[in-house]
Amino acid sequence: MPPPNRFAIRGFTILELLSAITVLALLALVIFWLAESTSEVTKGAHLRMDADSSARQVLDRISVDLEQMILRPDLPGLFEKQETNDRITFFAMGDGYEGDRGISKVSYDVSDHKLRRGAEGKSWSGEDDKLVFEPDVVTPAAGENTETASDKVIRFETAFLMSDGSILAGLPAPGRILEPGFGGRSVRAIIIGVVTLDDRARNLIPNKDAAPLAVLFPDAEDNQTILAGWERVIGESGLPAPVLRGIRMYQRYFYLPETRVLAQH
Repeated sequence: MPPPNRFAIRGFTILELLSAITVLALLALVIFWLAESTSEVTKGAHLRMDADSSARQVLDRISVDLEQMILRPDLPGLFEKQETNDRITFFAMGDGYEGDRGISKVSYDVSDHKLRRGAEGKSWSGEDDKLVFEPDVVTPAAGENTETASDKVIRFETAFLMSDGSILAGLPAPGRILEPGFGGRSVRAIIIGVVTLDDRARNLIPNKDAAPLAVLFPDAEDNQTILAGWERVIGESGLPAPVLRGIRMYQRYFYLPETRVLAQH
């Protein structure tokens, strides 16, 4: 009877087992990395879509208000150029938050790193909230008549496209758009730029304070679009990549009927 073949019952060596475990561990790491990368890309895409949706809703809301803006010299729209964030106030055909009176004083500004919209109901006549036709007295809507238009907008800037194609960073004093034929330079469109910051990027900022970030975006300059100025400096800001990925910049032109702005000579 032949002797048994000692190689036929041979098992795995420790080296072979270690090699197999190493390969399995590497495969597990690759699968985990792919899953994490896919999750990160998906989350980033959702944040970008949320920012796009938020900015689009805000700009669409502003568009509706500006389309209903009343263009009269005795009910002027006031476009205030301020350091960092601008503010706009104007009268529009529409309701205030507290009731339907057919007309409201609308305002937009940034407060506590959120874009606020005011809509203070007025009446053409009557005893309560009657319109006061005082072109030299235009104030934003009161606090109780405001609400958050977007909690992601940290920067709000205005500029103006003129009839000759030039861009003005601010209107000649007193910065009010007036009805056709009043005189001065013609405004073709109001340019509005906004910067949004998503929640993940905000959480990376110390104390979630977006003020130092907002000031990085310069005020508008003559003969330059708002986005051109912002895009030039944001690449040189030195901000961490995760914060940069959470920043989105938008600009829209709101074309007006034939209007004039009062110019000082």
